[in-house]
Amino acid sequence: MGAPSRFSNGLNTSSGNTPLNMMGQLDPTKFHTFFDDFDTFTAADWTVTNVGVTPTIAVAAVEGGAILQTNTAGIADSAYLQKTGASFSFESGKKVWFKARFQVSDATESSIVFGLQVVDTTPLAVSNGMYFLKPDGAATYSFISMTGSAATTAAAIGTLTAATMVELSYYYDGGTEAQYFIDGVLAGRMTIATLPAGAVTVSFGMANGEAAAKTMTTDYIFVAKER
Repeated sequence: MGAPSRFSNGLNTSSGNTPLNMMGQLDPTKFHTFFDDFDTFTAADWTVTNVGVTPTIAVAAVEGGAILQTNTAGIADSAYLQKTGASFSFESGKKVWFKARFQVSDATESSIVFGLQVVDTTPLAVSNGMYFLKPDGAATYSFISMTGSAATTAAAIGTLTAATMVELSYYYDGGTEAQYFIDGVLAGRMTIATLPAGAVTVSFGMANGEAAAKTMTTDYIFVAKER
């Protein structure tokens, strides 16, 4: 491998005669970006919908930052988190990126969701959003774009392994296609007939599928959208 290219004067994505024209780095204002590496966790930043005894959600002592969700042992005990303030939306002509890395203690007896969804107390059955969903009773998960009652689904695109980190991500191209990835590898493409409507927010969480305590560790979540 050759030596890396070095741009000692920096890189720039702003056109001439603009305020950031001579700035030696990429223009961060071109994208609306959310990134949480979970080195800290502030409960007030999230709306939590849970069933059963209130679960424990706290920073985990692991390299790279993460939060650990520990559900109590009742069947269907759960916690789903939504970032306070729905500040994203899907628009034609505006690209969107989503990425999350996590692991669960039980890959089969659990229900899991990660993605962008409308604010809703039933995240497993939302009216609008673009997200990954793993239902109870199976280790396979799907990629879904939901608009009202109309769902476009790429079913069983991958299989979770218990206590093993996986990175799920997608890219909406601003037109009619979404691409979904598993551990950084393109897993498929999906045509989006109608975009999810309304404001959406970062949404994720897990529910027990049996009367036994389950855990989920979330390493990071990233979202970006073109302004």
